[in-house]
Amino acid sequence: MLSFTSHNPSSPETILLIHSGFSNSTEWDQVRQHLTSEPHPYHVVVPDLPSHGTSLHLKPLSVYSTAYLLSQLIRDHAHGGTAHVVGASLGAHIAAQLAAHYPARVSSLVVTGFNIFAPNVLTPLLPPLVYFWLHTAELLSHPTEGMARLQRGEGSLDLCRDAVEMVVSARELERIDGDSVSALVVVAAAREGLLLPAWDRQDDARRLLESVTRTGNGPASASRAVLHRGARHSWQIDEPELFARTVRAWIAGVELPVGFEDLE
Repeated sequence: MLSFTSHNPSSPETILLIHSGFSNSTEWDQVRQHLTSEPHPYHVVVPDLPSHGTSLHLKPLSVYSTAYLLSQLIRDHAHGGTAHVVGASLGAHIAAQLAAHYPARVSSLVVTGFNIFAPNVLTPLLPPLVYFWLHTAELLSHPTEGMARLQRGEGSLDLCRDAVEMVVSARELERIDGDSVSALVVVAAAREGLLLPAWDRQDDARRLLESVTRTGNGPASASRAVLHRGARHSWQIDEPELFARTVRAWIAGVELPVGFEDLE
C-alpha cells in the first residue's frame, strides 16, 4: 500500500496530488496549504509514489501499477471514492493513466509538465547519466543530506531506469473518457533554465489532449490545453499560490487565473 497523508478530511471533496520524479509528497506542502484553506477548503490526499519517500519499499515504479495503487487509495480514502486528480511532471504520466483506466475514481484532472520523448540508440545510457547527475548535484550542494539519501537508497539506479522508461517511451497514450473526466493540460512556457530547460513541450500537451475523447453526452465539461508564458516546469514549487488557484478554478468551472492562454 502506498504511504500517504490526509489533510482536512472533514471537507466533502477530495483532491489527490501526485508528485514529480525523484521527489516526494513534501513537494506539495505549500500548494496543499492553499487548497485546505478558506473560503473553500478541500480534503487533500498526498501519497508518496513507489521508490520515493516513505513508499521507498514499494518497487518498481510503473505507470500501470502505480495508477492501480492510486485507484485503490482513492477508493478507500477519498470521499465518495472519487477525487480531483492533480499530477506534475512524472506524476502527470501517472495521473493520465489513472484517468484512462479508472475514470470512475477521477472527478477531474489537472496535469502539468507532461513530456514524453521518443527512444533512440542513446536511451540505454540515460539511467546511469541521470543517476550520476542527480547524486553529484546533490552531494555538491547538500553533502550531508545527499549522503543520507544515498544511504537510504533514494534515487536508486533502478528508479532512474523506471523513470526513464516512463518518460522516454514509444507507448501509445490510452484514451481518457472526456464525457466523465474533464482534463486541464498545462504547458509551462517560461524560456529560462541553465542546465535543464524550464519549459514543457507543446506537442506533447496537444497529444495528451487528443487522447481525451468526448461525445458531449456525459456530465464533464470540455477539456483544455493551456500555456503560461511566465511559469516554469516546476511551477507547483515556484508558485504554489498560483498553482492552487488554477486547480481551484478548474474544479469550480470558472475562469483560470490571468496569464493562461489556450494552446493553439
